[in-house]
Amino acid sequence: QPIVENAVVHGLSRNAEGGLVKITGMRAFLPGEKHSLVVEDNGGGMTEEELGRLRKMLNVSYGAETGSGMWNVHQRLIHQYGEGSGLVLEMGRERGLRVILQWNNSELFGS
Repeated sequence: QPIVENAVVHGLSRNAEGGLVKITGMRAFLPGEKHSLVVEDNGGGMTEEELGRLRKMLNVSYGAETGSGMWNVHQRLIHQYGEGSGLVLEMGRERGLRVILQWNNSELFGS
């Protein structure tokens, strides 16, 4: 929910014509593969510098700068499904931002 909310509030709200949020998912079938959900908007996007700051923020220790929903989702995925899980942030294919939620396919977690 926080990822889609961010796409609408920060990605599309500046666009007078509205916009599009696309959500797709992929299920992993083999151990070692990752399940993923991709949330992509066609909003105004970010500069490389802004994207870099956001990526960096995802991995800082809990504190005043970590009060975002994205940080919370990223950390929860890592703690629940292990290293290699979490958020991947990219420039969107049609401007905007692309956020990939990924988590490990492991029988240990009943995936």
